[in-house]
Amino acid sequence: MEEKNCTKCGNAFPLTEEHFSRILRRGKRVWNSRCKTCVAEYKKQHYLKDKDKYKARSSERRKRIPAEEMREYYREYREKNREELNRKTRERNAKDNYKKSRERWARYSKNNPLKEWSRNELTKAIQRGDIIRPDKCSECGKECVPDGHHEDYRKPLDVIWLCRTCHGKRHRKTSRLNEGRASM
Repeated sequence: MEEKNCTKCGNAFPLTEEHFSRILRRGKRVWNSRCKTCVAEYKKQHYLKDKDKYKARSSERRKRIPAEEMREYYREYREKNREELNRKTRERNAKDNYKKSRERWARYSKNNPLKEWSRNELTKAIQRGDIIRPDKCSECGKECVPDGHHEDYRKPLDVIWLCRTCHGKRHRKTSRLNEGRASM
């Protein structure tokens, strides 16, 4: 296999399909002159330098394209690229830190079956389109992708839509109330 030296770090990297540049020059694809690590670092630094510009562009796109249209786009994307997405999921699942995280979640789910059932039912209803997730928090009004907060886990589709901040506050408030009852 042919190799090339990175122009930034000097390390050799193989010339495989993934090292083609996305830029076309005179109608031809060209090789990247940097290794994947250096390209990733460059992209990260570039994003951090222009973070406000990228966030503004993303916000503008969200305002321009309706949420339902985006949901439909992603649904079609998942259907078209099912095999590739499954392959990536299998690779991610094989990593050790992911396995530990899944084990922790499995223990939590086993100890909280009602919560797990309730969350799953809500997720299925959203995916079917029975419930439409709003685009702002019902408590503070912040535009975001809100979480569904269950006051009663026996009613899985009866939720309050809260941003992460308000959701955390609600849980901390609830746990303080429960601690107060336990001490009485």
